[in-house]
Amino acid sequence: MNEYNIESGGNADQQLVSTRISCRVESAGSVYVAGTFNDWEPEEIPLGWTPEEIPLRGEDQGLWTVELELPPGEHEFKFIVDGEWRILRDCEGPHILAECIFREDGTEAHMLSIQAS
Repeated sequence: MNEYNIESGGNADQQLVSTRISCRVESAGSVYVAGTFNDWEPEEIPLGWTPEEIPLRGEDQGLWTVELELPPGEHEFKFIVDGEWRILRDCEGPHILAECIFREDGTEAHMLSIQAS
């Protein structure tokens, strides 16, 4: 699993909150996450891959995961899978909202809602 600390926007007093973003993607060579928390830089935050076997299907699939330290607030994000921007319905994490949002440019994005601890 990869870990990244995102700057708190110059506010040294603002406490960062640990959050996890995970997803399952079949046959991916690389998965990144980008969003408002890193100015949508597509190759800055890679997810780490952990293989797992799906017993009923006998297939190897993996869980892609990253741990982030983010400031409280709402953060939009998307995945980049093998260079392609994607919304993945099979994603999970303690701060991910169930429904995607529509951005001002008309595209969809996942949303994190992080409360100060």
